[in-house]
Parts: sequence; structure tokens; C-alpha cells
Amino acid sequence: MFENWEREIADTGRPETPPSGEIALEDETPAPQFHDPTGLGMWIFHEKIARIRRYYNLVIKIESHYLGTVSGLREGRVLADPNAPSHPLPLSSPLPKVLVRYTSKRGTVEVEPMNVGCLGLTSRLQEKATHVVMRGEYVGLLVMHLKSDGFMARVVQLGMPNKCGFYIEKKALCVVERATASCVFFFFF
Repeated sequence: MFENWEREIADTGRPETPPSGEIALEDETPAPQFHDPTGLGMWIFHEKIARIRRYYNLVIKIESHYLGTVSGLREGRVLADPNAPSHPLPLSSPLPKVLVRYTSKRGTVEVEPMNVGCLGLTSRLQEKATHVVMRGEYVGLLVMHLKSDGFMARVVQLGMPNKCGFYIEKKALCVVERATASCVFFFFF
């Protein structure tokens, strides 16, 4: 059965298997040098969002906490950082974390660094409040929420008259609060 295998392979037109010492990989992709900007929670480090984070706290949802001590709606604030990092973040730096203030189940206000993978956008919008656009062509734009209309929200850029408003998806907005001097922390890892 296997007596004439070399001739059978040659007859079928299939190439012979190369010897094991001569295998060459052609498509070697270089190892990544930076954290993936499309990764979970990495929207916080978008260049335009990082500029907003210098002066504003972002209202976010805490998806998970290692102690499970977040109360109620699991909302927190990513605190303003005058030195907010932005993409590209080198892999040599530790796993990206931000400083978050939240209320614990005991009713105390806690401030701790959290992994950005544990954070998400809250679905809550506030009428007549300041929001930042988190994705799309208007990313990083500060807007005021005028009204909700189904899955869309009518917003206007800060400082512009209401007649200049436009519609945007609700899930692209994040509530922001102006940081006070006592809430701006210098945070280094």
C-alpha cells in the first residue's frame, strides 16, 4: 500500500511535504507595542476625550467591582485628571486604570483606581445638562442635551443657540460634570 507513495504523490500533482528543518513562516506579524485603542473601556483614552477629562468628571457605569461594594445604579465618576493620558498607550505601561469616585453599599464615598475594562457608559441622560459625544464624527464635542426622541437625542453644542441643534444616538453620549478644584487629583501609577 505504501510501497510507491512517492510516485503516487508525483502522479497526483501534489507537492511533497518539505523537510521539517526547512519550514519558513512568511507572515510573521510584529508584536504590538501599544494597548488596543478599540479594547474594552479604552474609549476613555481617546485623544479628544482625554482633553475633556482634564476639566470634567465622566459619569460612568461600574460594570464589575472586585469587592462588589458599589451601591444602587453602580454609577461612579471618572475623576478629572490634568495629565490624562491618551492613545497610543505603550504596552510597557501597566494595565490602564483611572481614578473613580463612587458610593459604596455602606453609604461612604470611595475613591480608588479601577481597570478601564470594568467601566462602561451609563444609559442615563440628563436634560439641560452637559454631555460629551463619545463616538462618531462628533467625538469629544461638548453638547447640551435638549430632549430625547426614541433612540435619538437632540443636542446642541455648548455656546450655540438651540436652533443649531442636531440629533445623535443616545448611546453615544456621556454625562459630564465640571470638576471642582478639590476633585482634581494628581494620580500616578
